[in-house]
Amino acid sequence: MKANNTSPEDRIGLLRSLLRISQKEFAQHINITQGALSQIENKKIHLSIETLYNICERFNISADWLIYGKKSMFRDSVIPPANATPATSSHSIILVDINAHADYLKNIENHDYLKSLEAYRIPGFKEGNYRMFEITGDSMEPVLYDDEIVVVERVDNLEEVDNGKITVLITKEGIVVKRIYPFDNGSKEFILQSENKKYKPYRLKKKEILEAWQVKAKITSNFLELQPKNEKFDHLEERINRLEDELEKLKKN
Repeated sequence: MKANNTSPEDRIGLLRSLLRISQKEFAQHINITQGALSQIENKKIHLSIETLYNICERFNISADWLIYGKKSMFRDSVIPPANATPATSSHSIILVDINAHADYLKNIENHDYLKSLEAYRIPGFKEGNYRMFEITGDSMEPVLYDDEIVVVERVDNLEEVDNGKITVLITKEGIVVKRIYPFDNGSKEFILQSENKKYKPYRLKKKEILEAWQVKAKITSNFLELQPKNEKFDHLEERINRLEDELEKLKKN
């Protein structure tokens, strides 16, 4: 792993994310309190030599990586196995769920981190650079709902983003899912539009975009839910039926 601008305290948070354990569990493993670990990760106190040693010994971590961000994270380059198909498979698609959104922003170029995420094989998505993101919020309803998962394809050149297509944008401020339109020809900005009309469109500068992924499909269970009863439609249908009955009576008379 190459050196980066993160601190040892940042790398402890990353390690916990990779190992998928809580602050409480991690703190117990290295003989400190959860409160102390929280202060370390929030950079309120510095990492002590004793704690650093305990982390390296307990989790087989390279001290060079933990202190300087250099070399491999693990002494023997072993990455904790993902809970699903390993992301190293050429046909596996990494899933970035809601819990991983914040860490993903910090580690989009960290291959060790990406390999630790769950990955799945999706029929029909073999050739291409794909990823999956879990949707949060209601801004894209009724096209995309909260907790649905979108299958997306990487757009390497922002100029090639299809006008009006739903796109997952990895920005410096977070992960957003919107319909994307260029502000005007040659503009350095995009207009981002939600499907839900209560959310107003807004502009985003191209330089704020770290990654762009165009939505190709979605995984949902919403179609299993019963549709809400439309009382207005039912009332209209009753009126039509009554009118038809009246017409039949008039014809007979």
